[in-house]
Amino acid sequence: MRGLLAGAALACLGAPAAGAQVMADGYLHYGMSHVTQTVQCSGTPIALDGDETDMSLVGACTHVRVTGERNLVSVDVVPRGLIEITGQHNDVTWRQLRPGPPPVLHALGAHNQFHAGARGR
Repeated sequence: MRGLLAGAALACLGAPAAGAQVMADGYLHYGMSHVTQTVQCSGTPIALDGDETDMSLVGACTHVRVTGERNLVSVDVVPRGLIEITGQHNDVTWRQLRPGPPPVLHALGAHNQFHAGARGR
């Protein structure tokens, strides 16, 4: 019995938690769906791959990619930062942290919207 429990514990340790971030292709990926979460930006590009989330990205976000569907996203972005939406039916509100050139906004998917200003919490 003790060996069985130890093996089960090791199996749990080896699997990433649901919604855990994974570094791949130069992005820090967040793949959770149906959650509300605040993520701290640290200069690393971030990809939001989940669906139907309510995400707040705070701090100095430099590059954000939204690939999922039906997400509400709030982003603090640096001057000349990049926000891309490749998914569908996403609503992204952005707030520029300091004066400078505006961010670059790309809506590549269908039925996506950008809004300037802080979203209420």
